Amino acid sequence: RGFKAPVPVPMRTAITLIFTSLALTDALVVASEAAAKPVAAPLLQLRGGLGGVDPSAVASAALTLSAINSAYISLAPEPACKAYGMASPTLMQEWIVENMGFLLVGLTLAGFKALAGDDAAQCTAYGLIPPLVGTVKGLLNGVAGKCGVPETGNYLNGGIMVASIVSLLGGFGDSALIMKGVAGWWLLNGVGMFLAADKVAGAYGLKEVDPKLNVLFKGFGGFLSNFGALVLGLASGLPPAKAIGLANVPSLLVQLDGNFVTKDSIEVLGLAAGPQYFWLLVGASVVAFTTL
Repeated sequence: RGFKAPVPVPMRTAITLIFTSLALTDALVVASEAAAKPVAAPLLQLRGGLGGVDPSAVASAALTLSAINSAYISLAPEPACKAYGMASPTLMQEWIVENMGFLLVGLTLAGFKALAGDDAAQCTAYGLIPPLVGTVKGLLNGVAGKCGVPETGNYLNGGIMVASIVSLLGGFGDSALIMKGVAGWWLLNGVGMFLAADKVAGAYGLKEVDPKLNVLFKGFGGFLSNFGALVLGLASGLPPAKAIGLANVPSLLVQLDGNFVTKDSIEVLGLAAGPQYFWLLVGASVVAFTTL
């Protein structure tokens, strides 16, 4: 999690993600074909992402971390909130974090399927299933009503996801256009939440957004944008590893803002700095080793 949320382990546990850089030297070989082959072969084996590191291996490692993290925050949002530094999370805060988790589960599933060589439309469809499950869970438990939010937005987003999943899996319509529509919708909501959380929340019926909710909505916007960026990358025909790398950019920017620009992630929401820095390192490494 790009973006990403802090890794769900005890705060003092040391977690290290090591990327080994391999040196790559390009040489112009002016010789006979027979003499050139022994030199060209090892050079081609080294070519990959930044420093010759295999972008797919980096993307797979990042997705593995995301899988662990997403499972934790979607299945246990209250303990997750507390583990991240939110001492007394409200029902609304837990609900947002839980939905972040379902989005991240979907992104992780879509990413793994893309790396496995599956069709981009199928990757997107399967990636939409976890957030749809989260939406249905919220509707069945009446969470929105308990938080003072109309259910209209949940029905709208649920309907969009159902229609998209059925169309993409059933082969109905232009899959590339549907994928770009899904990406555009998530990016519209995600960027809107980061830039004007109160306005977007108001459009969904939430009458008041306090400072802590504002910061949390910015983070949620990062997660939505991560998903949108991945789907847009896959729909545009980017290599899976590069699409996964670009999907880390939104949350990386949100964390840079929350820790070093506005500093509201720590000063307002009270998130622990250590895990934030860990995910900043992971996000920056993934972007560098898969896109450069």
